[in-house]
Amino acid sequence: MWALEHGNSRMVELFLEQGGIEPNMVVSGGRTVFSFAAEWGDEDTVKLLLERGDVDPNSSDSLSQTPLLLAVTRGHEGEMRLLLGRGDVDPNSPDCHGWTLLSFAVVRGHEGVMGLHLDRGDVDPNSSDSSGRTPLSFAVEEGVQSATVLLLECGDANPDSPDRNGRTPLSFAACRGHGGVVRLLLGRRNVDPNSPDSNGRIARLSASRCGHHPVLSVLSEYRDPTREPSQMRRPATVRGRATPGRDVADHYRY
Repeated sequence: MWALEHGNSRMVELFLEQGGIEPNMVVSGGRTVFSFAAEWGDEDTVKLLLERGDVDPNSSDSLSQTPLLLAVTRGHEGEMRLLLGRGDVDPNSPDCHGWTLLSFAVVRGHEGVMGLHLDRGDVDPNSSDSSGRTPLSFAVEEGVQSATVLLLECGDANPDSPDRNGRTPLSFAACRGHGGVVRLLLGRRNVDPNSPDSNGRIARLSASRCGHHPVLSVLSEYRDPTREPSQMRRPATVRGRATPGRDVADHYRY
């Protein structure tokens, strides 16, 4: 373990040759020797163990964390790339809370890994955690436009997927005041800005309650491309402007 923790790949190699350790040997917390190498960022040892051919790259610990998840939570991009480059690594394996690598990569800001991850073609961009939240939900809440674009452009991500409380990505973006992300979401034909959460709040109400007036302006400009202009009512106005003191959510009712 000392050799693993201190990145001494040569010593690890000697132990392996002498039969002192096995790469799939469980050390503690359900973690194997290989898991610890991935967690501690020892890229040389990870490469060494993978080259042996007898390593289980999908072994999970007591928290259902695989070596790939441990690498991404610690920010070890080299190890992540090594593992994602293999066809026998499961990129959708969740931890005990339902978080997959894609969710961790979004929250940790590993956009390069996100791109590599999505390029595999076998990644589920709609994987949801125990609260029903998807990677896109986390990306828009953090206001990361580049990550949001990556997920939206992958083609399979559902931009209107609600969590267990009925909150959609648009609702999270509106409540956090991320106008640019709100515009990105509204640019999708399959996003419903009037979808209510479990409390009956739509995105406009969320933005209003949080005091994000610029986002309210963005939402008020929205026009459903599937509706005819005659089906939409214009907001109540005074001298050409929206009536002050009224919630923008009340101005637009289809």
